[in-house]
Amino acid sequence: MVARATALEKGEQYVQAAALVTDWWMGRPAWSATAARLCTRFTNAIPALVREWQRQAAAPLALDDLATLACPARIVIGQRAHVDIRALARRLTHILPQASLTQVAGARGAAHLTMPHVVDPVIANFVVSSEIAWQSDTMSVAA
Repeated sequence: MVARATALEKGEQYVQAAALVTDWWMGRPAWSATAARLCTRFTNAIPALVREWQRQAAAPLALDDLATLACPARIVIGQRAHVDIRALARRLTHILPQASLTQVAGARGAAHLTMPHVVDPVIANFVVSSEIAWQSDTMSVAA
């Protein structure tokens, strides 16, 4: 997907690249069901997304380095997310010392966008129930 979207971006086919990325993350009919305003925003973001992918490829994150994180982490993912994303989520639960995984039934990769009514309470409850020492006042109040 990254290679195809990058090629589309290089050819200035931003709409096609945005549709490809959106459908990969959220499932095939997602792009056609997305509001025009959001399609425009996603399309306009494609050059920046491709640049970010290039930066990440030049200096990849060593996932095992994340084992030093001292704060709790909740990974929230759709049960129908792409297999690569589900595998990464499972790996992170093993790497991060205080990680837990919540899978949202029926959701794809962007469950926070498609099912905020399910994801938002999961995140809020996690923040509230986690040890307060690592949280900022702003985060605690927001939760």
